[in-house]
Amino acid sequence: MAEKPKKPKHTKLVLPGDKKKGKQKKEVYRAKDRLGRTLTEGPAGTEPKAPEPEPSRAASPDAPGVERPKPPKIPPPTERELPENAVLMPRKNPRLQAVKRKKRLRKMLALVLVLLVLAGLGLYFSGLYLYVGLAAGNVYDSLRIRLTPGDGWPAPFSITGYVTSEGMNAGGFASLGDKDMAVFSSKGKELRRTQHGYANPGISTGSTRVIVYNRGGTEYVVEGRSDTVLRRNTEQEILFAEMSPNGSVAVVTSSRYRANLEIYGPIYDAEPDFSWSMVDEKPIVGAFHADNREFALASLSAQGGALGTTIYLLRTDRAEPLAQVRADDARILQLEYLSQNRLLAVYDTYTALYDLGGEQVARYDYGGSSLLAADIAEGRCALVFGSAARDSFEVVLLNAKLEPLFEKSTQGTENPRVLSASNGLYLLRGQEVEAYSLDGTQVERREYEAKPLDLVQAGVPLVLTVTSAESLEEMLRTGQSLSQAAGGAGQSDLGEVSSQPEGQAASSPAPPASSAAPSQDVPAEEEGTEEAGDGQAA
Repeated sequence: MAEKPKKPKHTKLVLPGDKKKGKQKKEVYRAKDRLGRTLTEGPAGTEPKAPEPEPSRAASPDAPGVERPKPPKIPPPTERELPENAVLMPRKNPRLQAVKRKKRLRKMLALVLVLLVLAGLGLYFSGLYLYVGLAAGNVYDSLRIRLTPGDGWPAPFSITGYVTSEGMNAGGFASLGDKDMAVFSSKGKELRRTQHGYANPGISTGSTRVIVYNRGGTEYVVEGRSDTVLRRNTEQEILFAEMSPNGSVAVVTSSRYRANLEIYGPIYDAEPDFSWSMVDEKPIVGAFHADNREFALASLSAQGGALGTTIYLLRTDRAEPLAQVRADDARILQLEYLSQNRLLAVYDTYTALYDLGGEQVARYDYGGSSLLAADIAEGRCALVFGSAARDSFEVVLLNAKLEPLFEKSTQGTENPRVLSASNGLYLLRGQEVEAYSLDGTQVERREYEAKPLDLVQAGVPLVLTVTSAESLEEMLRTGQSLSQAAGGAGQSDLGEVSSQPEGQAASSPAPPASSAAPSQDVPAEEEGTEEAGDGQAA
């Protein structure tokens, strides 16, 4: 064994294995006060224990002077308590988060502002803002009229120097006098009255607008239900003007040998959307299609020594006519598109029906009788014939194939007025109004003390007198059962038309065509509708 190293005597170096010499200190406890002074001391393990508190009733946390115990704070987990793949995220600063939220909000507001500016610029340069403004105006007028609709019929009515009246597609009607023009709602309330001062005035109505023009003059005005939309002058004399359902206007002017047609959209730009000219012809009547793009223009012209009528079927997106119709030895009186893409023309000697290609598909000859009045509505045509030598009228109602639904004779000497309706027709003669159902039955007759002026369709059939406007709807309601019975047997389809040569008379029902379409009757307009139609874009 290795000997243990010896240490010198003069050193106190302690080597491993040496035993400690001397007394070891005993562990003691010392109780000290706040100043560090020793109060008591003794061997460790003999210190006195603190007395246990006496059990007492716990005070209510809601008692005054007692603080509610705070929930213990859960210390954040340390790195030793987290799993190995955990990633410690920095603690969020509330102030920094508030600043970031404000910055994000400012960026979002700036983005919305930029988008609004871009949208406004797009609407401005494209012209769509005009359509938006017109649509908003129509909605405002409709709401205003619905909130104050009027008291219904009969309603007070007066016009200075009565000229004519026309119904509006959205309900109501416009009446023209030699001094002023008035617009009435479908409930009889007068919406607007303006002075025009034209020597030879004329009007045409759309859904919610009216164009008033001066025949032989150079000015026309487009009136809305609450304000004046447009006032414009032309370079040539105005022959007539027409308005489409959406508010587009067609103005026909003429110089010495040339006539011009200009069609403006519902926003009425300075330049027309369509223009067309003709030489050595005199336009006398026109009509818009329901799509607001097609327009039929009829003019008088001489060909081969015979004075006749030429009808041009035009479209605003084409420079040349779609079709052309010639009627020799006939003067046109009325022109109107039907709902099944048919064009109905009422001449002084016959009535003809054309398709959109200009082909004649049906015809009704008058047989030498003089036509006194005519009206086209609900796909049917009402005609009144008479002569100065006779004191009676003959009333004929034609269906969409120009087949007579009935022919009726009645007494009368004054100029009659006729109004076609969904379930019959109304005839004004003198001081009386007669109502006929679709089978020709005279349902009712009314006599008025005040002088009747005209018949007009304003959502409901009306008779206008010098003092009031009265509804005629109740007259045909008593014969509604008869109308329905006759409608199944005699009422024809708008799409079924008979193919017949132009020179052949058709005073009797024509044979049905081989390519007959299913029947579709146009429903009657509901009373009191006040829709906005003139603001829509074509």
